[in-house]
Amino acid sequence: MDLLADENADTEWVRALRDDGHDVARVVDLSELGIGSPDSEVIAVTTRANRVLLTSDRSDFADPPISDHAGVIVVGSTRSGGEVRRAVRRIEGAVPDLATHVLSVSDWL
Repeated sequence: MDLLADENADTEWVRALRDDGHDVARVVDLSELGIGSPDSEVIAVTTRANRVLLTSDRSDFADPPISDHAGVIVVGSTRSGGEVRRAVRRIEGAVPDLATHVLSVSDWL
C-alpha cells in the first residue's frame, strides 16, 4: 500500500509499515507540503498521488475536506508500530480499495 504519513504520524508507525513493505512518504519530507500544510492540501496531494493518508488527526480527517480521496487511516496517538502494522494488514485483506473510506486502526485490532 502507498501511504502518506501526516505530520502527526509517529515515526514508529512509519518504520513498522515500511518494514512490512509499504511505500510510506511523509508530509514533512515533501516540498509541496511540509509542516503546517492545510488539511485540504494534504488530502489533495494524497488523492493526486493515489496514496492513503495515515494520520492521528481524527477531528480533521474523520470527515475529509473532499469526498473523493484515496482513503484515510486514523491511528490513535497511543498505538504502537506493531498495532498499526497489524491493523493495516487486516484492512488490506478486507478492503481492496480504500478510496473514499475513512478507517480507524482501533476497529481493526
